[in-house]
Amino acid sequence: MTGDKLELQRTRAKAQRDRAIITLGGSCVCGADVQLQFHHIDPSTKRFVISRYFGRIKWRRIMRELRKCELKCTTCHMQHHKENSYHAPK
Repeated sequence: MTGDKLELQRTRAKAQRDRAIITLGGSCVCGADVQLQFHHIDPSTKRFVISRYFGRIKWRRIMRELRKCELKCTTCHMQHHKENSYHAPK
């Protein structure tokens, strides 16, 4: 990938991530609005890890996956998975 294309993908990825965060309300259930992650509410419905595809696929595909998620800050996300020790599909 050339430098220009890589820069375009990075710009698009940041824009999609920012849009996804706004779409899900902009903060974790604890109120934090930094270090946000996309948590699949029902891991059995997870088709892909959203953050890996920002800038690579069209928004409508991201949105379909995003509907299955909620925002969690890093701390709440780690705590959730610690309390619910299961492994999400890859």
